Amino acid sequence: MVGPDVPIAVTLDFHGNLSDTMVREADLLHGYKTYPHVDMGERGVEATEQLIDVIGRRVRPTARLAQAAAPASPRQPGHEPRADATALRHGRRDGKDPEGDLHLHLRRLSLADIPDAGFGIYVVTDGDQALADRLADRLADTAWTHRHEFIHTALPVREAVAKALAADGQPIVLADMADNTGGGAAG
Repeated sequence: MVGPDVPIAVTLDFHGNLSDTMVREADLLHGYKTYPHVDMGERGVEATEQLIDVIGRRVRPTARLAQAAAPASPRQPGHEPRADATALRHGRRDGKDPEGDLHLHLRRLSLADIPDAGFGIYVVTDGDQALADRLADRLADTAWTHRHEFIHTALPVREAVAKALAADGQPIVLADMADNTGGGAAG
């Protein structure tokens, strides 16, 4: 609607699904890094600061979306089986990456009923498409290597209710950990 000359930055839920169209049409995509989502303000500030850099021509976003053939199960951040999972999810702009560039990584919600659902990795660099491609491919390969560690199994609903009824203390909360009520996962 605004045309190709207006820079666009987007903030997204940690479980947000990405599409090639979103990557092509937006200059920057920023995913929340916490769950529960308590960093929305920080991600908004980050997106705004980087958008100002784009407007000032100090950053030239060059992006790549890699679709990893790995399950994107509804795990809570911080509870992944390996630190690699956190590295897949968290982007940084602190120069600590050995290849040193601006990049972000986002995971997608696998339980959504859309073509773009699944495990995806978004990388944006400062004007270096080859680096964006290399980082996205490397992270997709890492996700595939560790794919079995991402599979989440929850108690079946009947067992979860029985366990809750047998538990001491109140209140007891049964929650859908997938951020997609009715999507098939119970937590």
